[in-house]
Amino acid sequence: MICAAAAAQEQEDSPRAGSEAEDRKAADEVADPCASEYLEGRSWIDWLNRRLHRTACETALWFDHLFGDYRLDEDLEATYGRALVGVLWDDHYGFEDDLRFRARLHFPNMERRLNAFVGRDDREDVLEDAQRRGTTSLPRMFNPEDDEWLVGLGYRPISGRNGDLDFDLGMNFNFPVEPWVRARYKHRSFLSEADLVRFRHTLFWEREDGWGLATRIDYEHAFPTGSMLRWRGAGKISDITRGADWFSELSYYHRLGRRRALAHQIGANGETGAPVLVENYFVRFIYRQQILREWLFLEIGPGLAWRREEPGQPRDSVPILRFGFEMLFGDYRGQGTAAPVPGR
Repeated sequence: MICAAAAAQEQEDSPRAGSEAEDRKAADEVADPCASEYLEGRSWIDWLNRRLHRTACETALWFDHLFGDYRLDEDLEATYGRALVGVLWDDHYGFEDDLRFRARLHFPNMERRLNAFVGRDDREDVLEDAQRRGTTSLPRMFNPEDDEWLVGLGYRPISGRNGDLDFDLGMNFNFPVEPWVRARYKHRSFLSEADLVRFRHTLFWEREDGWGLATRIDYEHAFPTGSMLRWRGAGKISDITRGADWFSELSYYHRLGRRRALAHQIGANGETGAPVLVENYFVRFIYRQQILREWLFLEIGPGLAWRREEPGQPRDSVPILRFGFEMLFGDYRGQGTAAPVPGR
């Protein structure tokens, strides 16, 4: 009788154990930013295709880790943050401090659907999700006086291997309070074994700008040598813009070792309805490496900008420089993901 009861209990527990294992496997697959739903074959040619696919994806993730791309903060689906202390300098305006902080908290008991955000940053850049600031900051393209403490809450009802849908609401800590709401759809697609395209479409509302729509496209190509080419384009229209604010940047990332890399960048920004269509052209070189710990980074970025503020004026050649330290904290490796950490 005892044996029969034990056998019955074992039969009841087995499906539950199998179900839990399947749930863990499914969660890991969703969390893996390099998973692909269409590479399922078992032959040697399928294995080769998967290997090339993952190489391209992990190359992009490696450089995102090293260069502090904010996109990775969300793709990791982990409680994770970064703090940056730096200095910006150009020949016209002199020195400006660059102090920023971002942290995103994911709640595992909510099936990774609910998250919170807190940070000190430019509200416009956070809201538009354009990532025009990041490692491409140029003095006077972003005013440090616009930085403020922000807090928000996000919900992700749809999360898949190739796309996500997010809803966010937030506000600043200043008076008067400036609330905002945002809906954002993200989609990623592999064009080939070495080419990846990411789209982000953001519909937002805030009291200052009213309704707006922002779009960002990232195209990434991974080379067999471990280097990567990335083009990033972003645009925004809102109730207060004369035309469309736009930003375009081409970056070549070159790996110098396990913990060091160099980025070569050219780009431009402007507004379609403004008297000056292209406000800035720029070129810069960014050297970044881990120092002392795997979560601490040094960055040096000299460059040159060609700026025009009024129509008819000649462009001014302005030397620029950025120097800073960035610290990662929390689950910066990405729990349950395949995201590689530089130096590993």
